[in-house]
Amino acid sequence: MTFGEFKQLGYDNDLPMEYALVQSLLEGKINIIEINNAYSIALEKERRIKNLRFEEACVNLAQLLSGNYKEENLKEAQQRAVHTLNMSRTLPHNVYNKKYSYTEETKKEWDEFCKTIYGEEL
Repeated sequence: MTFGEFKQLGYDNDLPMEYALVQSLLEGKINIIEINNAYSIALEKERRIKNLRFEEACVNLAQLLSGNYKEENLKEAQQRAVHTLNMSRTLPHNVYNKKYSYTEETKKEWDEFCKTIYGEEL
């Protein structure tokens, strides 16, 4: 089933998705296997992103701990660290933005860098 076909089932736009899915399953309009497959794909993608974020954090830590960064390179490594920290789902975000001159523009640059390196946004 395509999304367009699902929309054409005629459910009210304000109906919670849970109810639309329940009704569609009861009426046999959608297949539970499709839902299970989609859920498995979502879980796998979430796992992959978490692994990539961990790798990004490890690379960044290794760079900072090496002590080889001076002046502008050190500032760049620190901003990368702030970017990595801001990706956390448990720690507060934007705590070090001001201290390390991390801006929306910096975020966009590091998002693009990560997308280039890892093949997707982290």
